[in-house]
Amino acid sequence: MNITRAYKLPIHNHPLFPSSMFCYVECDGCHKIWHMSDEHPLTLSCDQNGSGGIWLVLHVQCVLGDFSRLKPGWLYTLFERREYEVVLNNRNTRPFCSHCHSRCKVPVILKDSGKDNGYICSNSCLFSCLGIKFL
Repeated sequence: MNITRAYKLPIHNHPLFPSSMFCYVECDGCHKIWHMSDEHPLTLSCDQNGSGGIWLVLHVQCVLGDFSRLKPGWLYTLFERREYEVVLNNRNTRPFCSHCHSRCKVPVILKDSGKDNGYICSNSCLFSCLGIKFL
């Protein structure tokens, strides 16, 4: 028998129970929710004077990633060192970034054409792989 804790939000009329599919933690004080793969919390709120709709604030960069404006299938050669292909991250299992070793979360990533599993998940990992340092 599983007993789960109910979540109460001031903008929802009844308690919310987490599904076994989701792994998140909610702060009762500030109503911020952390999902296991989020780097920072999401805040759930509603407009008291508006349509009564519920709003969720998302950072476009966090959702779409650094390479979202690149066209999948295109090849880029950077500093005449490496060739990267823009690929969609839409398979059943997400690949690991070859630099930070975490799972690539965003929908568009880079694949190092010279490696079988050479995926890059972000600009910071790409710059670090290329030896570019920012002060």
